Amino acid sequence: MKRSSVLLAALLCLLPACKTPVTGLQHHASFTYEATTQHQFVIGGVVSSHKKLTEIKRIRFGDLLGRTFHSELPHIKTVPTGALIKALGQQRFNALLDAYRLTGVIKQQDVTELQAAMPDARYLILSNIEQDQIDQEEHETETEEADSEEDRQQRNFERIRVDLSMITSRELGASLLIYDFKDHQVMWSGFIDKTISRSNDSSRTYRKSFRWHDGFIDDFTVDRNYPEAATQADLLEDIFSGFAENMPAAAR
Repeated sequence: MKRSSVLLAALLCLLPACKTPVTGLQHHASFTYEATTQHQFVIGGVVSSHKKLTEIKRIRFGDLLGRTFHSELPHIKTVPTGALIKALGQQRFNALLDAYRLTGVIKQQDVTELQAAMPDARYLILSNIEQDQIDQEEHETETEEADSEEDRQQRNFERIRVDLSMITSRELGASLLIYDFKDHQVMWSGFIDKTISRSNDSSRTYRKSFRWHDGFIDDFTVDRNYPEAATQADLLEDIFSGFAENMPAAAR
């Protein structure tokens, strides 16, 4: 590729089109950059319709959501999940998240309670983990090698190199919802999925005459270990950053 083409590609990646793609994005016209600067956002927390989270994970992931938005969007004033729990009480907070986990919507009764508990806030942010899958696969290649350049030219390959990759991939997808207490409607919603793959790579070179010995099998089996999968938090941080990228931007 010519240098000018490389430069053009790099410049294009600075444009909004290079934001993290959001599936099913819904963005209300009144949810502008100016609106996000003038009102507080309550970090409601994170649930999982894929597999129910523990209370600790709900809070920890809610804190991660709040930290990520604060880091990416310092103009947004966020109220942490812990403050919401303190205002509502743990039992009522759990009931709110359980209802959202099961229905994916905010009930009017919950809105009324949230408004009373957080009178200075206007928006509520909730996230739902909708998919979480771990896959493992291995790739193995063999390459013949010669002992010398002369052997190579004569096609006399006495050795074989075996390259092995043990790969663990985790794909996680989550939705995000921003609800307006004042206008009683969803201001922003969408879905993002991310994948993180990790691999254990190893290589061995053997003489062809040795590869059928027991020692060859025993030696190479040692490296057939899959790496640990990325954590939910690893993927959620990427997903939350993607949501933050797609929030309303200041006019240029």
